[in-house]
Amino acid sequence: MNPKISVIVPVYKAEKYLHRCVDSILAQTFTDFEVLLIDDGSPDRSGEICDEYAKKDSRVRVFHKENGGVSSARNMGLDNAVSNWITFVDSDDWLDCSTLFICSQYLQDYDIIRFSATFIFDKLGKIKKIQKHKEYITKKSYVYDLLNRSIPLIGAAGGLYRKDKIDEFNIRFINDISNGEDWFFVCEYTILCANSVKTINVPLYNYDLSNDFSCTNTLSVKKYFESVYIFKKIETLLRLKGLYLDIIEYARIAIILDALLVFVKLNLSCKDLLYYRKKLFDEIPCPKITSIIKSNISLFHKLIICSIYFRYSFIATCIMLEIIYAKMFQFKNR
Repeated sequence: MNPKISVIVPVYKAEKYLHRCVDSILAQTFTDFEVLLIDDGSPDRSGEICDEYAKKDSRVRVFHKENGGVSSARNMGLDNAVSNWITFVDSDDWLDCSTLFICSQYLQDYDIIRFSATFIFDKLGKIKKIQKHKEYITKKSYVYDLLNRSIPLIGAAGGLYRKDKIDEFNIRFINDISNGEDWFFVCEYTILCANSVKTINVPLYNYDLSNDFSCTNTLSVKKYFESVYIFKKIETLLRLKGLYLDIIEYARIAIILDALLVFVKLNLSCKDLLYYRKKLFDEIPCPKITSIIKSNISLFHKLIICSIYFRYSFIATCIMLEIIYAKMFQFKNR
């Protein structure tokens, strides 16, 4: 008889973190699961560590492949999973021991289950921030927050998904994108497959941001514009299905706020700021002033967004934010 849940772990250069991750999965109080460790051509000992776990525990299955990126690794996991439900754990993160047990109580009644997370910012694990899911009365309100990137985890980690619906709609990760591909997976699944959404406000997923190679710590303009590309795919999907069209304008605001964050953190020159500002608006339309005013972002963020309409106010805002960010960074590192 097949297990109820398949836990897919893409593995690449994870030797330092892999034991913590896999041990947290095998220590689950709910035991009816399998673990798929996908060794994505890792050059370190990660593949050997995966094989060691498979020898010790029959619930662990290992797949070795040539390096193709995290999306191809997750897709291999989806192709080989045999359970009714799928969840994903990144190899440098870990689960609370009760994660699968708590989620298992909702498997009969929901199409997607999302749980809250603890974000760890330093290597000693002392600087933490818990982000909790709120409850959603309607699917539309959840989609709104998902598209506005205002939920604890916008990617595939931190959720359970029905395998039969994934296969029915042939939902897979985009192989040639390294940023935002899992956001699109969750959006596509939620929009097409999830008639009912359950969110859990208990932090069950531990997201390690202290890893120097994590996506969060390797910002780049290229990665940002990959998320713009993903946003455009989400917009195309919504327009094709005629769903949630009123949300699109507000989602653009979130994308532009992300742009300002990336541009500021990368400390771009004025010339580059203007270049990427133009490139951004060549890709997606600038949100309407009325939409910015009606959005539920803070007044500070509304003023920041409005600055993009004029070249020099945009540059001035970025410089101001760079100063604020630099002072905050210095304070945090004292």
